[in-house]
Amino acid sequence: MKLFLSCTLVMILSVFPICVRAEAESLWAVSAKHVVLQPGERISGFTLKLKAGTIKSIPRIPSMWRISVYNFQHKDPPWSTTMDAQAVVGVAYLEPAFFARDFVCVRKGAADIPFDAELKIVASKAEKTRLVIIPLKGLEVKEIAQERM
Repeated sequence: MKLFLSCTLVMILSVFPICVRAEAESLWAVSAKHVVLQPGERISGFTLKLKAGTIKSIPRIPSMWRISVYNFQHKDPPWSTTMDAQAVVGVAYLEPAFFARDFVCVRKGAADIPFDAELKIVASKAEKTRLVIIPLKGLEVKEIAQERM
């Protein structure tokens, strides 16, 4: 009987922190459905800046891309996160469809500071590049189920 109670107690205590963390954390998928490029342009790089949020996961990492993520964990201001990405070679340049469906999963935090996001895309054609800036209002940010990411 003591062994049964001990095992039950261990199981309850080991599951409890996971349940508490899961309820406290809200995850959000970020998409950019309306990335408009000029004829012949493709995406050679991008930067995603978050305020009061961190990157939880990147569901689809393109081949031949260098991606760096600097996640603040809401310990010190400005509670910001940056993800920089660049294609290593021209054949790896992306089409706008890459951003159309949940290209990154984020965790919002710092309840006293409003969440903000900005996506900067480097559009390239031959030797010319231009910067396309998409503010939060141009992004789709929707809450998702935890087990999805």
